[in-house]
Amino acid sequence: MKFTFPFLCAVFMFVIFIQRSYGQPPNDTCVTAQTLVVGVGSCTSILYTNVAATTIGNPATPSCWSPNTMSNTVWFSFVATTADVEISTNFAGTLGNTQIAVYSGACGSLVQIGCQEDVNTIGGLLHTDVILHGLTVNNTYYIAVDGNGNTTGTFGVCVQQSLPIGPPLPIQDCAGAQTLCSPGALSVPDGVGGVGSTQEAPTCFGAPGERSSNWYTFTAATSGNLAFTITPTVAVDYDFAIFDTTTACLGTELSCNWSPALGANGTTGLGCPGGQCEPVLAVTAGQTYTILVDRFTAASNAGFALDFTGTTATFASPNPTFTATTACIGTATQFTNTTNGNFTYSWNFGDGFTSNLENPSHVFATAGPQSVTLLVTAVPGGCQNSITQTVTVNPLPTVNAGAGGSVCPGACINLVDLPMLLVLWALKLFK
Repeated sequence: MKFTFPFLCAVFMFVIFIQRSYGQPPNDTCVTAQTLVVGVGSCTSILYTNVAATTIGNPATPSCWSPNTMSNTVWFSFVATTADVEISTNFAGTLGNTQIAVYSGACGSLVQIGCQEDVNTIGGLLHTDVILHGLTVNNTYYIAVDGNGNTTGTFGVCVQQSLPIGPPLPIQDCAGAQTLCSPGALSVPDGVGGVGSTQEAPTCFGAPGERSSNWYTFTAATSGNLAFTITPTVAVDYDFAIFDTTTACLGTELSCNWSPALGANGTTGLGCPGGQCEPVLAVTAGQTYTILVDRFTAASNAGFALDFTGTTATFASPNPTFTATTACIGTATQFTNTTNGNFTYSWNFGDGFTSNLENPSHVFATAGPQSVTLLVTAVPGGCQNSITQTVTVNPLPTVNAGAGGSVCPGACINLVDLPMLLVLWALKLFK
């Protein structure tokens, strides 16, 4: 069958008319994706909408979306300027619960490389944030954004450069413990080991305390029992201690075992049989716990496996905390991360500027309360959580010395404004 050119044009115009009549967003499909520019050091966004968007031409529903449906999907694209980027949504607008997926490839043959529904559903944090590594510079990538379920509204979305994955951070001190995102088994290879920057000493350990240590921390999402088995790669003596570190390291010691574990495989832990094991430990939802695993046999370089079989409690996302100094407008506010563990950091200062530093400083352009958010991502593990706090920026003080007047040489004039009098009194006092 043959079609004339005028007929094809009429069909094309009819399709556009139908789309405009129903109000679909211009980025309703992958091939019409809105191009985003990768930011450096700051992130701002206009408001976009997924109202009346469709699922025409979409790939399969992203793996992490729940419920497992696409309903009103809109599309964005960006050209990678670096191998490491961070993609965030929900910067205001009426759509408070977005879900996103990131793809490589081309429209019609997309490959999912990133997905997130919520940062922390249990904590009610529906902001979505995905950090990607290993992207190919100059390649185009695609982002699908939808509302959870069938929700629609307006939202912001940003892409900005992120810090690359660095070498593993030290886990040989309580304050630098590896955050556990779930009670999955861990394996530590053979190696010399060490004690980190501080040689910490549980009460049951003999002098000088830890000898070759690894520290792990988690926050309990639900109350239950903590159980684990430490199995060395060869039968050498491993010891352990457990602390409640909800407020700080080392916190409160809860369990400690320094008994020799030189049986068939040298196992020790919580809930395993034998004198080298302690009973399971009850943990409470919302509390943070830290585990020290220490190799006593100094001449050995044996690693170990850490298995949490028997644990009934579940692990939550990390609990970020930070402090901020009080400053005047035009003066830098210093932010200090106080979250125990190994993380990457994403600060949103609420005025269009961000930072990836652990302890950044920032100069606000306006006085008054400022809403600042810190998002932490566990390394390794990838579990995330954020906290938002209000920081006060004070205006510059004003000084009023009273009404103006004329004075002759050698005469005096009274300054009646109390703040100024106090200043003059203080200057005379400390002269």
